Amino acid sequence: MVASSPQAMAEAVRQFYLQQSGIQLWYARRPLPGAAASPAYDFSEPEPEASIEPEEAPPPPASGKAAGRLAALQGMVSGKPDEPAASEQPKAEPSKSVARNPVPPAEAPQPVAPAVTAEPETPANDAGSGAPDAVKANWGIWVGSGAVLVSELSSEASSQLQEALASNILKALHMSVEDQFRIQWPVFRNPQVPGGDSAGLERVLASQQDRLKGRPVILLGVAGELAESVRQDYVSRVWKSIAVDSEHSLATLATDPNAKRSLWQALKAQVLAS
Repeated sequence: MVASSPQAMAEAVRQFYLQQSGIQLWYARRPLPGAAASPAYDFSEPEPEASIEPEEAPPPPASGKAAGRLAALQGMVSGKPDEPAASEQPKAEPSKSVARNPVPPAEAPQPVAPAVTAEPETPANDAGSGAPDAVKANWGIWVGSGAVLVSELSSEASSQLQEALASNILKALHMSVEDQFRIQWPVFRNPQVPGGDSAGLERVLASQQDRLKGRPVILLGVAGELAESVRQDYVSRVWKSIAVDSEHSLATLATDPNAKRSLWQALKAQVLAS
């Protein structure tokens, strides 16, 4: 019997267990275009080991009583005195059969991956940069004649309702809407894509400063997912002049009269009074 290579043995083991699991294997009849050459596997089945058959046990000798009666009968026929019976012989037990079933070849040991030491996670706020790692933004921006309104937009509320409420807030401040646009960030869902961090969002906002025209900003529910200490530093760096900073977005103001009343008091004190 020719010893198989480790690859052939591993392939035989894999086929054996897949067959036991009811999984049918398929192989390409011809090489696939552009595919790497496959190693030469040995698909022959391993030969089972020869089983040891039990040998026929010899007939057991006569017991002590039967041997005594036979000796007495022979003595009567021959006229000789009875001879003492032969000592009893212990019964010979039949040899136990040892049958060995063919055992599938042992699976080749798999390489053990080296242990990876867990490194501490990087905190969301890097002390060196002073900016959070990632900021999610779905902001609507309305540029009024005297102020800029920036609000977090909700996908659960009507877009027309949020736009109408933003226009009504600026009209209540005696301002008209001169420009309107929307910013969604990050652009790609994969966080590993370069430029998808908060620094990238700051660059996008910096490129729109000409459209904001340096006017005071009214923030409604912007960057509410950040911690308060991180958020204050972030919004003050992104927007240089903040007139009102409210935690309630347009969607919340549309359903909460108390939040709307609180915002109006802040607008009268900070925007209309200036």
